[in-house]
Amino acid sequence: MDLKRVRPDEPVTAAWANALIDALVPLTRWTASFPLEIRSGPSGYGLHLARETKIEVFELAEDLVSGSTASANILWHNGDDWTTADTRSITVADPLGTFEGVTGDRGIAMFHNQSGLWIVLQLQC
Repeated sequence: MDLKRVRPDEPVTAAWANALIDALVPLTRWTASFPLEIRSGPSGYGLHLARETKIEVFELAEDLVSGSTASANILWHNGDDWTTADTRSITVADPLGTFEGVTGDRGIAMFHNQSGLWIVLQLQC
């Protein structure tokens, strides 16, 4: 069905509403590749030029064993304290086998474009 404007005297049908939803759903599935990235913030989602180096403060969501990967959450500073960012969780990696941490430990990680992983640069001691 073609999506067409509804005239003031015309009823809105289920077919018309479903066509509208079908037209809008693809707009919610944004992806981007370097040098672009999609970021979310307080004002919503936006398409931006990617930063060449992304460094973030994180908190482990599970234990990190030396040389492996673990789930973590990016932290943002809200003016008073560090809180979990309004983003999906990330995967942090320790490719050099240098760090071990437990859930709740905080650290600093750099995004590695080729692997798509966040490489741990520092973990609280």
